[in-house]
Amino acid sequence: FTVGASTGNTAFTGDLAINTDKFTVNATNGDTVFAGTGTFASTLTVNTANSNILTLNRTTTAGGYMRFQNDGTDKFYIGSRSVVSGSTGTGYDIYAVASNDLKLFTNATLALTIDTSQNATFAKKLLIPTIIEHIGDSDTSFGFSNNNNYAVTVGGNVNIASNINAVSLSYAGSTKLATTSTGISVSGTSSTFAGSLTTNG
Repeated sequence: FTVGASTGNTAFTGDLAINTDKFTVNATNGDTVFAGTGTFASTLTVNTANSNILTLNRTTTAGGYMRFQNDGTDKFYIGSRSVVSGSTGTGYDIYAVASNDLKLFTNATLALTIDTSQNATFAKKLLIPTIIEHIGDSDTSFGFSNNNNYAVTVGGNVNIASNINAVSLSYAGSTKLATTSTGISVSGTSSTFAGSLTTNG
């Protein structure tokens, strides 16, 4: 290696290794390898023309996580489910510790808030392509089969339906009452009314 007399800069013509393999700089490609824990007392900035700017790799199949702290206290995690939340299934979690909510911003504007009671509040519309289904009850839902059509399905039967012109009420999937261009159509062998019934026409 060479030390500049005027600048004090040190130049290495080969690889630089500290404590054998704890810190290594490759002389050919400039890659730097840290084998232990690294702590930075200031901002860490990565400048590169590569599309892959940062890679985090835990060298086991258990997965890893990133931890965010305030004054040494854990506040937020992003990482593998098995090591973050410990919940069932495989995948990745975004995890806020106790008394911390989550907020999502788009275009510098609040779009979604998930509070500490797991309530979700959308700042604007909630857009869905078809239906909202009850968890664990796949034949019960409400939503839209196509444009200008709305339906409430319970137990696989469409009991309330509406389109651009009419509304219908059904029993066990069979229409019993429907609005028409001239009034109301009632189907069935009998109808029971608790109060007075007045008809005109």
